[in-house]
Amino acid sequence: MVLSLKERIDKAYEAACGLADREANNKRAMRHLVGVVMGVVRRGMAGYSLAEDELDQNEKARDIRYGLLQLPFLANLMSPDGPSNIALLP
Repeated sequence: MVLSLKERIDKAYEAACGLADREANNKRAMRHLVGVVMGVVRRGMAGYSLAEDELDQNEKARDIRYGLLQLPFLANLMSPDGPSNIALLP
């Protein structure tokens, strides 16, 4: 249940990255909320080295994904609803 909440926040973050005004405050709040959720998960997995390693890998992948989403073209391509009709060639 907690991880499904994180997934919903991730999708909302992806959608916010595709909006014209860039939603900076909302995105910052969503990143913070994902951090809180993953902190809860991490505390629940404390002592399980394999789970902790997987959480570390997931965090690195999320940081990379969130970084890529800062580029409007990639945010559009990575949108949860699929890319919008954008002209790829002039």
